[in-house]
Amino acid sequence: MHKSNSAIERIKNHLAYKLG
Repeated sequence: MHKSNSAIERIKNHLAYKLG
């Protein structure tokens, strides 16, 4: 589960970077 959370956080960060 922890790994999944990390992946989601990474994706979110990538999206935020693209948006910002």
